[in-house]
Amino acid sequence: MDKRLKMPSEIVQLRLNLETSNGDPAVNVLYMHYQVLAAGIGHDAPFTNGNADLQASKLLAAFGASLSPIIGNGTAAVSCDWCWNEAVGVGPLHEGTYTPVAPIGGAVAGPFMPNGIAKAMEFRTGLGGRGNHGRMFLTGFTTSQSLGGTAPDTITAAAKTAMDAAAAGWLASLNNNSVVAGAGDDYKQCVVSFVLTGALRAVAVHHDVTQTLFRDNLWDYQRRRALGHGRHH
Repeated sequence: MDKRLKMPSEIVQLRLNLETSNGDPAVNVLYMHYQVLAAGIGHDAPFTNGNADLQASKLLAAFGASLSPIIGNGTAAVSCDWCWNEAVGVGPLHEGTYTPVAPIGGAVAGPFMPNGIAKAMEFRTGLGGRGNHGRMFLTGFTTSQSLGGTAPDTITAAAKTAMDAAAAGWLASLNNNSVVAGAGDDYKQCVVSFVLTGALRAVAVHHDVTQTLFRDNLWDYQRRRALGHGRHH
């Protein structure tokens, strides 16, 4: 079964599609939660194709505002796929893609490090347990952001300061609402858990993200983003 059929209708899955400096793809999967507020109280509401597409555009705008300034100028966000589920276990799944007028490129100049070199931005919900936190792996960093020499696995102080500022501004860039006088639409990033003790949940569980951060000054590595790994012949 496609695990997305376990999503309740108030959740949208967003796939942020990046293209790296050598043409390999890099994909990050995120989720957003939709509520309608009345008298200041939020009530879960089902997505529509229209507001799913809107949130895909918001994700690309948030990437441009917060994250593109900290990655190399040869990597760009090229589109965002969206998917929401009409009824748990039944569907149908509604899918589409939002494509910006132009790719949203990074801003840092310099030679690129291998695609597998990345940095994980953590998503925290204030709750413990593996299913209650998430992360996304950014790629496309440059050698100018690494100490190099005897410490090639370490991020420069200036680059880490910029990353921390980006993480601190991420939710403000992404979360959005039209709430006036306690009424309106409200969208927040969330973490979704599909699996419990090795099996798919009957209904995926979601919690809103309350904090985003880059935890330390060391690079991470994603093997599936090694050079050429994303290509299939």
